[in-house]
Amino acid sequence: MKNKETGRRVTGRISNKMITKNYKKKNGLKLKGDNTMKKNFKRVSAIILAAAMSMSSSVIASAAKMNIYVRDYDQKVTNIYQETSTTPTIVLDTNPGESIYEAIAKGKVASDSNNALTASISSNWNKVTNKDGSIDWYLISMGINNRAKTSFATKTNDNNYSDLEYDDEGNIIHGVWSGHSWMWLEGGMESINSTAYPEYTMSDAVCPASDFSIILSYDHSELKW
Repeated sequence: MKNKETGRRVTGRISNKMITKNYKKKNGLKLKGDNTMKKNFKRVSAIILAAAMSMSSSVIASAAKMNIYVRDYDQKVTNIYQETSTTPTIVLDTNPGESIYEAIAKGKVASDSNNALTASISSNWNKVTNKDGSIDWYLISMGINNRAKTSFATKTNDNNYSDLEYDDEGNIIHGVWSGHSWMWLEGGMESINSTAYPEYTMSDAVCPASDFSIILSYDHSELKW
């Protein structure tokens, strides 16, 4: 029997190759030369690799420690809150790129030999919006619990006036202002006697990727006029 259009003999038979190809297409199976599975494998592999890199970056990012040394200062260092001459008051975990203010406010105590198991830090901050719209945060009170020799009750900024003198009209003409305020500077024990306070705030200072140290100084000041 011949095909009227082509003149070729029609056998009435379909090859096994044709059957297999049609069956696979109908049932959504992979055909020879189909790269779908290969593409899907590459896509999944890329996702797994990205997730692994993200987890690795997260571990690295949380590795930096901030050693905090705390002191009282009144024209000279009157007290350093530490167990030994090299012991920081407390050690916190930080994330590279976050501000020192954020790290202290968060208060994530590091797993460190200088920290007791129950070590903790608490702090309160004052938000100031500058004329240019930028925001600064100033430490107004802080307390640390970390062993007997390093712990101290919360210390808060304060001020008062004394020895006031008035003129005949009741105006203050002389007096003494005194107060305490939290100050800070970069460095550890090598800078414990320094008063080289930076011109920028702890909300401007950024935590580095490696371990670092800062000094928090509870300063007493007095002014007569």
